[in-house]
Parts: sequence; structure tokens; C-alpha cells
Amino acid sequence: MMAAQGKISFRTCLQAARLPASHILSLATSVYPPTSSFAPQNFQQAFDHWLLCELLNGIGGISML
Repeated sequence: MMAAQGKISFRTCLQAARLPASHILSLATSVYPPTSSFAPQNFQQAFDHWLLCELLNGIGGISML
């Protein structure tokens, strides 16, 4: 269920991360309108935005107390 939503599974104790291939494939096969200024215009922009958001959410979910 998490992979279908595009969530990366971070396993810090194993120093590993699992990327959801099905979500990446859906980004690759999507059609992007070239005239939209707020939405991604191609796969590279969509992938970069998704990866940045996932990494920032992963970092934000870790606390060092």
C-alpha cells in the first residue's frame, strides 16, 4: 500500500532504502502538459520533485533525542 502511494521505505539500521518501482513507472508513463507552469513538464521534473519530497519527509521523520 505504501509503495502504491510512492513512499520510500528507509531502513536506517540496515543502511538501506527501498524505492517503489511501480510508482516510478507510473511517473515515467504519465503524460505531462508542456504549458503548465506549476505542474511538472516532463518525467525528470516529476521524478526530481517526488524524490526531493520523499527525502525531506524521511529526514523530518527522524528525531535525535
